[in-house]
Amino acid sequence: EKGDLRGAGRTLESAVASGLDDARIYAALADVYEADGHYENAIPAMRLAVQRDPNNESYHFRYGLLLTDSHAPAAGIVRLQEALKQFPASPRLLLALGIAQLTYGQNAEAENSFKRSLALDTKLVPALAYLGTTYAERGQYDKAISFYEQAIALNSQLAALHYLVADTILKTANADTDRKSVV
Repeated sequence: EKGDLRGAGRTLESAVASGLDDARIYAALADVYEADGHYENAIPAMRLAVQRDPNNESYHFRYGLLLTDSHAPAAGIVRLQEALKQFPASPRLLLALGIAQLTYGQNAEAENSFKRSLALDTKLVPALAYLGTTYAERGQYDKAISFYEQAIALNSQLAALHYLVADTILKTANADTDRKSVV
């Protein structure tokens, strides 16, 4: 909370060294390491959090995204698929799986994961935005814009969504720069 990542890390490491073997401590330690750019330490700490509390869906989600963010999306895919066996109706895990798949270049698989996520939670804004991205990457700009606009309809305060619409419009062959979003 004070912004002292190194101090927080030392405190958490001391807690572990003194014998505290708690998933929350490992998860907090993973957050500190990640924020400080030390993925090589964050990943094992998050893995320990998952091992200590395997029924915590949030830890599985964070672990999968941590692997993806650290340039190991294939490992993220594997871990998220394992987690989905335990939590098959988790829109968040499906979202994270889609992100890992998209990062790994598996566009069609990512599209499927985002659609499955949205089937469970129709208002999951990140899934709508990422689904739009899968279409934009394939040059299906009108479809992409449609999903971005659905996301904007749910949360018009996210500037990134407006950027995605604008950027995609500019990529279309008949870019209508005067176009107003449906929202």
